[in-house]
Order: sequence, then C-alpha cells, then structure tokens
Amino acid sequence: MWRQLLLNGSHLIMHLIIAGCSTLPWGKASSSDSSNAMGWSCWTPGFDTAGQCIILQNRYEEAEVALEIIAKGPEPLQSQFSIGYNMVLNLLHRFTLPEAQAFVQRSFNAFLRGEGWRRKLAEIETMEQRVRIMLDQVAAADGKDGTRGAAAAYEKAKGRLKEERRALKLLTSQATDERGLLATQTLEAAGLPHMVGLSLDPANPDDFHLLPGMVVAEVNGLDSPSLDQHAKATIQWLCLTSDNRMLIVQPRHIGGFVEGVLGAAEGGRALLAISQAADTHDAFGWRQAVGGFLSAPGTGTTAPFAARIPGIEAITPLPLSKAMEEAVEQQQDRAAEARRSMLKLKAEAQAFSGPGPGRLRIKAESLQRRADEAREDLENQQGAGTWRAFQSIMAMLSQADALDGDTIFRAGQPAGRARGPGKEPSAGGEGQRVRLLPLGDVARQINGSNELWLATVLSSPEIQTLTPPQLAALLSGITGDMGTRPSMTARYEASAAVTGCMEALEPARMALYQLQMAHGLEIPLAVDLRLAGLVEAWANGVAWKQIMRDCNLDDGDVARLFSRTADLLRQAAHCPGLEPDLRRSARRAMRDLDRPPISDLVM
Repeated sequence: MWRQLLLNGSHLIMHLIIAGCSTLPWGKASSSDSSNAMGWSCWTPGFDTAGQCIILQNRYEEAEVALEIIAKGPEPLQSQFSIGYNMVLNLLHRFTLPEAQAFVQRSFNAFLRGEGWRRKLAEIETMEQRVRIMLDQVAAADGKDGTRGAAAAYEKAKGRLKEERRALKLLTSQATDERGLLATQTLEAAGLPHMVGLSLDPANPDDFHLLPGMVVAEVNGLDSPSLDQHAKATIQWLCLTSDNRMLIVQPRHIGGFVEGVLGAAEGGRALLAISQAADTHDAFGWRQAVGGFLSAPGTGTTAPFAARIPGIEAITPLPLSKAMEEAVEQQQDRAAEARRSMLKLKAEAQAFSGPGPGRLRIKAESLQRRADEAREDLENQQGAGTWRAFQSIMAMLSQADALDGDTIFRAGQPAGRARGPGKEPSAGGEGQRVRLLPLGDVARQINGSNELWLATVLSSPEIQTLTPPQLAALLSGITGDMGTRPSMTARYEASAAVTGCMEALEPARMALYQLQMAHGLEIPLAVDLRLAGLVEAWANGVAWKQIMRDCNLDDGDVARLFSRTADLLRQAAHCPGLEPDLRRSARRAMRDLDRPPISDLVM
C-alpha cells in the first residue's frame, strides 16, 4: 500500500501509520529501516503536534524489537546527491570543467565529507566522553545498595541467552546439512538441469523465502578452466535464478524442488547459454555473498531462460525429519525463554536503585552502541571524494565513446602547458567545454538506473526493427525498476523478436560491464524479461482485468511497471539524437501503454 500510494511521488499528509517490524527474516535488524522512516512520517509539520505509529510484531522477533525501532529515533540525514552518468553529462554540457568541479564540491554530500565529517566526529567523541564519565560513576557506586547482585544476575542471564542461541545455531546448521543431503539425493535421481527453490540464508531452515531457480550442472563437471578455480571438495552447482542472476551454490542452499524435468533440447540450450555466460563473467570475478554462495549478474542470453523459471508457488519445500523439526522448535522455545528471563533481569537491574548505578550502566551501554554505530557510518563515508567519483565516470564515458577525450584533456589543461614533446603551449582550458559525442548526448537526455546502458540500447541497430509493442517490452526489461523480487510471475512470455534483440545486444552490454568494472563503478546493467511479455500484451490491447488475472502482482505494481516504461518511451520519443523511425515507434508504444487505467494516473 505504501508503494502504491507513492507511485506518482505524491506528498501525503498522514496522522496514523501501521508498519511491519522491518527486520530481515533471520532476525537481523536492517540498518536503513523503512519502518523507521515511515514511522517518523506519521505527523505533518504545520498541521500536527503529534502522530501515531503502530509497529506490528513479525514471526521472527519479539515485541521488544519493535520498541527498539521506535527508541532509535529518526535516521540521520543522509545526502541523496549521487554522481551518475546523467549528472556528469549534463554538467559538462552546461558548464566548463572548472565550473562543474565547483558545482560538485558545493553539494551536501561534499559537505558531509568535509566540515560535516568533522562535526560528526566531534559529536561522537563527546558521546564517548560521556560514556567514560558514566562508567566511572558506576564503578564508584558499584557494590552499594545491592546493585552488584542485580547486575551479576543480569550478566548471568545474558550468558545463558548466548549459550542457548549458540546451541540453536548449531542445531540449525545440522538441520541445513540434513536438508542438503536430501537435496543431493533428489538431484542425482532427477537429473540436470532441474528447477529448484533456493534458500540463500542457510542459517534459517524455514522455506518462506525460497528463490526460484534452475540447477544447470555440477561445477566440478563443467569443462571450464575459469570456473575450476571456484571448485571445492564439496558438491557445488551452477544455478540461474528467476531474477537473472548466476549462482554457485552448495547442497545446503537447495530448499525445494519443482516437479517435472526439462526436455533434452531445452535443457541443453540452457546449459550451453548459462555455462558460457558464467565462464565469461568469471574474468571479472564472482562475488562472495553473505549466505556462503557466489553470485554474478546474468546476461542477455540467460534472461529468456530466467523468465521461464516457474514462480515460487510451484516450489515444493524439502521437509525436515520430524525429530529434527521438534528439536529445532524446542531449542527455539528455550532461546525465547532465556531472552524473556534476561529482559526481566535487565529491567530489575535498571530499576533496582532508581536513577542509580544500575540505570546508569544501561544508559552508558546504550550510548556506547550509538557512538559505535555513528563511528562505523562515518568510516563508511570516507572513500573516494565526490569530485574523484566525477572524474572516474568522466574517464569511463570517454572510453565508452560518449565524451571526446581530446576536449577533456584541453579543458583540464592550465594555460601555457604543452600537451607533449614538440607541441606548442596551449592557451589553457578555461572557458572551453568538454564535447559530448552522439552516444553521450542521448544518455544526457535519458533518465534511468543506468543512462549509458539505456542510450546504448536505444542507439543500437538491433532495436530499430522492433514493432511498438516489442519496443515497449524490451525497454521494460532493461529499466531494472522492479528489482530482484523472486515472486514475480506472468503467463505471457516475451516474443522471439524481443529475446533475439536482447541476445544481440549482449556483446555491447558485456563491453560496458567490463568498462564499469575497470573503473570501479557498480551501476546496474539490468536484464530481466520476466514481465516483458506482460508489457507487450498490454501494448497489444489486452484488457486490464485479463492482465491482472494473468500475473501475481498487485495492481499498483503493474501500474508502476507500465507507467515507468511509458515514461522511458516518452523520453525516447523526444530525444533528437535518436533515429526518426525509432522515435515514431516509441511515440506509438507510449500511446499504446497510456490507456485507462494507466492514463487516469496523475503523473
């Protein structure tokens, strides 16, 4: 509902908010808490003096976690100023290089890294000094009025909770190993490739967050020198997920199966496309994920296979033995009881002497945690400066033939400096602007998650022959707007022309990916065709009710998808750097998408 209400960026006046306890499924609280942000929006300056926020308890945490979310207070103000392709190109189009540098260095993000950083550091040091004073006061008063006994009981309870949680973690690991053994036996009997449900958090044996995927082959069995370096003594499988990611997983990551086996021809094509893509990506390194698996982005050749992976409703979870389930449940109960006992003793220690040492110790611990979190955030802010990030993107754009490298050099040259041996001293770059090449000019006029990738697609010859509905479908698959949501499914597949065009664009996407990696840029290069067929069907005139029956998305999510795709088509239709035929096709596709109820939205 929150996402649907904010579909068009409207400012809402709210007096009461009901939000879920936003923690990760395995009980780790999120650092950037959406529930926290929503909760502190429950009153409107100028209208209210107070607001109400109800935090709902979830299945993974007790009610105290909701209280902690409220007690944390609002998140600190963070700069949303980010350097991207569109910003760099527009600044260079409008300003000279020195003027662009001055503009960037006046940003709030630059302030946070300079004067703001120093102020924050002074605030942290003040908090740490207060902690030291409090602890000195506690040490001086410790042992008086029975405080030491209450504190000792509290510490003992904390130790018991730690042991119970350690035992639960060990038992959970055993449950995961049991499930992994069953997964191995099932795959050996069923054969590969096979559709599965991936549990990417092995620490949680629940089956509530299974990601649909396809196990393609065992890594040790592939004739791939680049993948061999990831092979281990334990069994590992190469997988493709429904959100078009390639993973190298272990048996403990398999949480369920989909009935049925792929045909020999389809399975062979999938194995060839995915293994080749995995081998290519390995040159730039697979990423180690928190769950103990390796991850790499999918490609245009793997996207059609990812789009055909069944949804989460088709997955049958792997069951644990009854004895193991009972043991895990009993240990969870013991851990919950230990937590309740610890919280009770904590309250007693805090209130034993009223505002005395017990309460002071708890307050000092809380303040120390706040100081530690603030110092960690401050250290994370220390990296490449805003201007250095600007320069890195500018260098990358030059290599991608979006900027004229010669004009970059001249614009940055001081007057009187020769460019090289035997060259005449230059007149200096003051007043001279960097020249944008055609690709850069298109990217300057496009807004999206990766404007250079969008401009590359819109400028490519492969896209010029697509019909308006096919153009809309292709663009919906590269916007990256719907994120990595494993539960998204639709009955419509993208047409062969759309998938063929995406495969033809893959060399250009890989070249751009290599350039980004070489410059340390982590800007997404989205390829996700799961909903491309849905967009194509809507552009071809399928009724709204039929569209909603044929997918598992909320109407707000579908409206968002169609609206964002129509917005990108609108930008393409008004971009003078694109071919006239493509602009006409984009204009026609935009009209096909912008019909009720989409046209009824206030944009």
